[in-house]
Amino acid sequence: MNNKEINSIIIVGGGITGVTVASAIAKSLPQIKITLIGKDNDKSEALSMLPQIHEFHRQLGIDEKALMRATQATFKLATIYQDWNNLGHRYTQPLGPHGAATEFVGFHHFATKMHQLGDKTAYGEYALSAVAAENNKFAHPLNDPSSIFSTMAYSLHIDATLYKQYLGNHLLQGNINFYTENVIDVCLDENNGFIKSVTLENGKNLKADLFIDCSGKDATLIEKALGFSLEDWSCWLPANRVLSVSIKSKGEVMPYTQVSGKTNGWLRQVPLLNTVEREFVFNSEEVSIPEATEIITTGLSQTTFTEPSLREIYSGQRKQHWHKNCIAFGSAAGEFESLEVSNLQLTQKAVQRFINLFPDQSCNQTLVNEYNRLTKLELDNIRDNTILHYLSVTKKDSTIWNQWRQHSLPESLKHKVSLFNIHGQIASYEHETFYDGYQASTFIGLNMWPDKYDPFLDSFDIENLKQRFNYLRAAIRDTVTKMPSHRHYLENFVH
Repeated sequence: MNNKEINSIIIVGGGITGVTVASAIAKSLPQIKITLIGKDNDKSEALSMLPQIHEFHRQLGIDEKALMRATQATFKLATIYQDWNNLGHRYTQPLGPHGAATEFVGFHHFATKMHQLGDKTAYGEYALSAVAAENNKFAHPLNDPSSIFSTMAYSLHIDATLYKQYLGNHLLQGNINFYTENVIDVCLDENNGFIKSVTLENGKNLKADLFIDCSGKDATLIEKALGFSLEDWSCWLPANRVLSVSIKSKGEVMPYTQVSGKTNGWLRQVPLLNTVEREFVFNSEEVSIPEATEIITTGLSQTTFTEPSLREIYSGQRKQHWHKNCIAFGSAAGEFESLEVSNLQLTQKAVQRFINLFPDQSCNQTLVNEYNRLTKLELDNIRDNTILHYLSVTKKDSTIWNQWRQHSLPESLKHKVSLFNIHGQIASYEHETFYDGYQASTFIGLNMWPDKYDPFLDSFDIENLKQRFNYLRAAIRDTVTKMPSHRHYLENFVH
């Protein structure tokens, strides 16, 4: 095959994944003809995002204020875990950092030393994002490193349906061809195994240089046509159903996602401007739909929530995300109910990676291999972070909490846990979604304190350090007291 530039792309899948991928490619590579095929069968959900979304929006030229106004979005400062390890356990996982490093020693080493000396201060008290979240306060970060607001980090809660509409209206109008029919046949080149064309329900045959599979669990191209199955992770992450309701809300708006441990699963609440999206994640073999419905609607008036919506999930990733001239995104590439990373955020990061490695028509195998390596590594790291949250849970009678005990943990997770336990160190990997301080915060929030801290810390006067960080705690409390409420800030920001 001659090394010609790619001129046309077909995307199979008309939901939010397909629209997101099409938007990113259309913005970065406007010379390429894009065709989007398929109906939008996505069920409504609220997206709880990480700060990496800002870079994606900058690359697409999306104005945050206009986006939030159109999508009923709210700000996110943290995830708060309630009744997680056991009943009464609570910790806040902020998006921003804790404390400050001391001569190249991470702040969590200071916290570990103080913990060993009997100090009971909650780790979150040293993070502005955490304290602001717990008090329903918000303000944008500042770039001035001398300001305490430079330690703030935030993201967004977004209505997925409205987000898709916004992308379509602002980035795809006039730049893309749409077909709502489904693909019924895929034709492969007999000589090289590349996809040549797809046939629609109406008999129309469409050709392109590159094909993108955003067809969700159907995996129309990557699995049904090319034969790449999933690497199954259900032995560690057995959740396979999510039941959700939308709850009317006119009071204070939480600037955080809340995750609550239940006997046979967990609840997640994501606040939008006038509603709260509540999800119950569980395994269908031990919780029936009526039981899940009772759990998710407990305490709610019948007139305040929508009809419960059920979606199936699986745990795993595709053995190859990119093969020949076909690449998969979203649930076609992999899925698991990650506690802190939405599947759409994985798509945004993946399509940015793909654009950076964008091929010609030959789809050079070196580019393919590098994309697959980095994508697999990223998903493995997020999988490990999710499994990590189960290791300290003491609930003993449920499959969802305990199935991992029957199987050997991934070697990468074993290494991460051992390294932190022995010396408080964080294992570093390429394309790590969670920075070192975030990972340390997860371990400490789960009460998985290390046995030792960095011995270099012993060269500092401990009373001086205590005074320094007590001053920081006081400054954080004083700052939060003066911040506006989240709802008040939101209403002024979007109008």
